[in-house]
Amino acid sequence: MAKDEFKRITDHPFALSEAQTSDAEALADIYYRNLPLAYPSQADLIENTIDKDRLVQFFTKIIESAEQQVFILKGFKENTPYGFFTIGKALGKTQAQSEDEERVYLHHIFVDPDYHRKQFGEMLWRSLCHELTPKEDRYERSADNNQPILTTIISKSNLVAIEVFKQAGAKNLGTTTITTFAGEEDESIIMGWDNLDNLRAALEETAQKRAEGLINSGTQGPVARPEA
Repeated sequence: MAKDEFKRITDHPFALSEAQTSDAEALADIYYRNLPLAYPSQADLIENTIDKDRLVQFFTKIIESAEQQVFILKGFKENTPYGFFTIGKALGKTQAQSEDEERVYLHHIFVDPDYHRKQFGEMLWRSLCHELTPKEDRYERSADNNQPILTTIISKSNLVAIEVFKQAGAKNLGTTTITTFAGEEDESIIMGWDNLDNLRAALEETAQKRAEGLINSGTQGPVARPEA
């Protein structure tokens, strides 16, 4: 995403790039610190269950995978990681997914908790649109067939994430089950967009409300979680 685009949003320069294995620890840290915010009633369980070293290995594997791409948002000068998103093929099939490999699955999108409600979430959404735009013509045939071009799965108990995705224009596409970090089956919601214009329109609406003083902050961060 262009430097000027980031400055237009925040008046500070940032850069989006594909994550390297050296970023795995930072990604794991952002993810880990978001979990208690996404699941406040399970904060103690998270602390006693999640192994940070295993998380670093998990994100290292994702970064090295040919099935997914990890993009990280950093400051130009201080190189501070502010958030990241992971896109790729879905791990397993759901009722909202077809065999069409042109569509994209959003595995994660997280903002560092220290920077929640400071418009970094909006920057990540805009960056996601930017990365998908060159392929958008190919996605349109999925939309024509009433198939979502971008989907994700969110636990029903992750109310913060559900609200974030609704504000970003995502539709509820049905339900499925996922395995939680505690190894339990969890009923979840499939959410997605028919086309990128829906996501762009939601972002512009948020920007307009902020300009009119109707809201004072950007999109908050804890959202989708790994399926395994």
